[in-house]
Amino acid sequence: MRLLESKDPVVVANATGVLRNLTSGSNIPLCKEFEKLGGIRAISGLLERLFQILTEDETGNRYMSRNDSDRLCASMENASAILCNISSLECMRSGNLLVSVVPSLVSAVLEPVAEAACCRLNSRNEDGAPPYSCALYRNCTAVIRNLSCSVDTDTRSLLRRCPGLLASLLTVMHVAGETGLADTKAVENCACAVRNLCFSLWATVEFAESGESVSNRSERVSNRTPKDMIPWETPTKVPETLLWHANAVACFLTLLRRASNPVCTEAAAGALRNLTSKANWRPAEIVRSEVRLQHGLPVLVDLLCVSNSAVVTTVAMALRNLCVERETLEVLGQQAIPVLVSCLSAVPETPRSRSLSSLRSLASSPRNRPQLTSHALAAILALCSTIILGHEKFARFVHG
Repeated sequence: MRLLESKDPVVVANATGVLRNLTSGSNIPLCKEFEKLGGIRAISGLLERLFQILTEDETGNRYMSRNDSDRLCASMENASAILCNISSLECMRSGNLLVSVVPSLVSAVLEPVAEAACCRLNSRNEDGAPPYSCALYRNCTAVIRNLSCSVDTDTRSLLRRCPGLLASLLTVMHVAGETGLADTKAVENCACAVRNLCFSLWATVEFAESGESVSNRSERVSNRTPKDMIPWETPTKVPETLLWHANAVACFLTLLRRASNPVCTEAAAGALRNLTSKANWRPAEIVRSEVRLQHGLPVLVDLLCVSNSAVVTTVAMALRNLCVERETLEVLGQQAIPVLVSCLSAVPETPRSRSLSSLRSLASSPRNRPQLTSHALAAILALCSTIILGHEKFARFVHG
């Protein structure tokens, strides 16, 4: 750890490489000792110092050789990997990681990358790899993703309220969706972190009515270009407001349309599921309306036909939450029931049943959709039940 203060880039690169190896493999006693000795704060400070040096080099205020620059980049990658290793342990997801590390990662890495990605989109410059594809950004978003998995609700709350964190994650997700470059590990980390930060949000966040109707908000958003939609403006009092903003819903739907990574797709659907899990919570009502008004229902219904059970399960649960809104129930009742029934069988010529009891028999048949788990099939059946019980007239759409 003392070697981290060295002025020699070679020494720093090797020291961080050793610590990266030592902290891997879920070595809990070593990681606790590392934190006790001030290692987490030292790594956080190192990242800020190296980022400042590289920034000065890029702006011409400092000259470095190509070798030294490469070694500093390697040191930053190693440092972020150390934090990623430590944050993977549940017992370490508090204290110094939240207080010292997260603000440093946001200011030194997440926000600059989000700004660069935004500028790249606005200038329509598609040369080279996107800024969020680098290993440093991937590691930093992995740290946020790990921390967002914490069982402690206070940890998630502190993450959401970290200035600039939600805005930077959503910006990269938006840019990735708009450019069709969403199938990277970093974007997956962003989507999973946002999904996790939406979990049980209704239990910890009080909603203050803005006075603006959902329809007015949707009309204003629909007339915006991608350039107008980003960067995101973070509310000072309730930063969580970004999560149920119309732009965030549009971001989730874009990923659902364009991402082929099933983990990313499941995370985007999971964010919608989590945001709409409370029936009478005002932000949930906003999200339900936004999904319908932004034509997201057909996108979600189409995803029920994919072969990935996790995606199907989450999408079905999200649609069931969306059915709380009467308008959504009407749309799904008229258009989605045949699709839902067909998803239960891979044999097109199999007669479709008029009853849910027969649907369960059809789903349990070994001939039909063996790649879907019982959880996925149960979620689809529960969605069918919700729609049909919502109004008996929808039952006529069950048979083909």
